[in-house]
Amino acid sequence: MIGTPVKPAMFDWQVLAKLSGLEWRKVRRLADFQTRVKLPLSDCVELVAQLLQKSVYSKQEVCDLLGISVEDLDATSLSDRSRHGRSFMI
Repeated sequence: MIGTPVKPAMFDWQVLAKLSGLEWRKVRRLADFQTRVKLPLSDCVELVAQLLQKSVYSKQEVCDLLGISVEDLDATSLSDRSRHGRSFMI
């Protein structure tokens, strides 16, 4: 296993929100993201392919994308079980 996968409803959509220019801290679920970008699900899937250049990101890469520290990532986006992960599939 490369790393600990994180709940997509919390983590993946925050990264996509940030890359889409949205306030990522308010996004917790796909529905939050979809409402803010005002796109149907099929377009959201296409947007994922456009915005994410790879599927596995290191914890530091995620922090760089969100513009936060590792400590902030741990506190805002990761569960107790996933905080120890060093890389994540998005």
